[in-house]
Amino acid sequence: MAKGGQLHQLLAVLPGLKSQAEKISAETSKTFTTKEHLFAGMVKSFKAKDEANRPMEQELSESKPLSETIKGKLGHLAEHLAPYLDAEFQRDLSNMASAANLKFGDLVAKDVPATFLLQLRKELTALRGIYDAIPTLDPKREWKRAPDQGEGVWIAPPEYTSKTKKENCNKVVVPATDHHPAQVQAWVEDVPIGMFETKHRSGLITPEQKYKLLKRLDEVISEVVRALAEANQVEHKTEKLAEKILGYINGVL
Repeated sequence: MAKGGQLHQLLAVLPGLKSQAEKISAETSKTFTTKEHLFAGMVKSFKAKDEANRPMEQELSESKPLSETIKGKLGHLAEHLAPYLDAEFQRDLSNMASAANLKFGDLVAKDVPATFLLQLRKELTALRGIYDAIPTLDPKREWKRAPDQGEGVWIAPPEYTSKTKKENCNKVVVPATDHHPAQVQAWVEDVPIGMFETKHRSGLITPEQKYKLLKRLDEVISEVVRALAEANQVEHKTEKLAEKILGYINGVL
């Protein structure tokens, strides 16, 4: 099989070829549906019956040039569509042999296809957004693991708050005399009647754990990007198929 440049070079030009092919395809479709007059031409001439009327022949003649032919228009479309289709064909042929090893920690995945690496990079990037949104334990509390209560469960020391009830209180501030009644001060007082004990449990993670998760995820993403770049160093194929396909289709014209 013939080989060409590196796959990443083909990938770089593919969007441009696609854009141009889509533009020409849209223009061709519009021409077929709204500009049928371009495919029509005519020559109208006057034929005099006798010599006396012959000077009028040129004056009465008219013509409209033929601007397009279907065969020519389809040929123009094929000129721009074929390079794009061939580039897609060459990319997929190359991807069949495009692979690289992934290494992270003690794990090694050999010959991972470039197509999967591309999808993996996309999914891991989306996954990072999810990990970045993970809530963490309240740093104001002192948390410790509680494996007896379940995997990933944390507990904090109990917190105590008083339970009170309101009682009316009063005291004599000026004793009574023969001439005046006693002066009494009254107030409402919160009197403790017990204690609440609150035990907090949580299934969150610590800020440090979240940092380590994101760091490890970033390491994997970086390794996937590196492996994808390595896989794209493979020489891309140069086989062409589109011209044969379009030639067969248009061969009836």
